Amino acid sequence: MTVVLVVAVIILTKTVVVLKQELADTNDRLAEFETEEDDQYEQLLEKFEKLQKDRGRLEDELNKLKQRVEEFEDQFEIFEFEATGYSPFDDRTGLNHDGSPDTTATGTRPRPGVVAVNPKIIPYGTVMYIEGYGWGIAEDTGGAIRRRTDLIDLFFYTHDEAYAWGRRTVKVLFRKGEVNYGK
Repeated sequence: MTVVLVVAVIILTKTVVVLKQELADTNDRLAEFETEEDDQYEQLLEKFEKLQKDRGRLEDELNKLKQRVEEFEDQFEIFEFEATGYSPFDDRTGLNHDGSPDTTATGTRPRPGVVAVNPKIIPYGTVMYIEGYGWGIAEDTGGAIRRRTDLIDLFFYTHDEAYAWGRRTVKVLFRKGEVNYGK
């Protein structure tokens, strides 16, 4: 019986040693996981802090943009006009000039950017930005234009360019108070 007891003690001792080793290995793996979790947590925390800074920066930029929009709205106004094209140098229809095709109503030479307007609505010399066309200046008029309050005519070199523009509704940007539209 002693021999059985000694064998049992040896088996139990080996089992305890194996279990202690497994426990140590498990503790080591657990420590590694905790270290990895700590590293991941720190990385996530860094990312979160960066996102918060980015959010703050973006909010600042948004506020600056809002302020610029408010300043813009204080200085400018936008109206919709019907816009057609005219080509005084390539007048196939006979409708593109009232007098000399070489001179606008204000005495300037027709060129890109010249806009024919009703001067009671848009005074001569008014600078404007026309959607789809670009910058223009009110320097000309015409019979049909003078009879309408919602029409502008845009200069083009050729009949084909004017025809391609066609007739469309556009937004036109003016400095606030320069035009008498809608008043």
